[in-house]
Amino acid sequence: MGCAGLWISNEELSRFGQLLLQEGNWRGQQLIRAEWIRSATRRQIMTSGAGDWGKGYGYQFWMCSHDAYRADGAHGQLCIILPAQQAVISINSEEDQMQQILDAVWTEILPILS
Repeated sequence: MGCAGLWISNEELSRFGQLLLQEGNWRGQQLIRAEWIRSATRRQIMTSGAGDWGKGYGYQFWMCSHDAYRADGAHGQLCIILPAQQAVISINSEEDQMQQILDAVWTEILPILS
């Protein structure tokens, strides 16, 4: 289970995010259909949570503020993809207050990328 049983390094998590950012293309080879990546990372259902948890949900991907999306793991494992900035932010932490982590990304890191 990717949300709770996957054991990978932050570098490996970043590569996963890069594959998503490149719409399934890796080193010139299409590993996953681009159409599926676009569909999976688009809002499929509305969510009623607060903050970034209220932006919607795709196929195992949460929608975020700033037209970003993310894969979440337990206790603050985040892979945030920002297509407009052509950026991936991977975070491995032991923090349950994940909205605070996302808020820090939006206020501290996003302005540097823009």
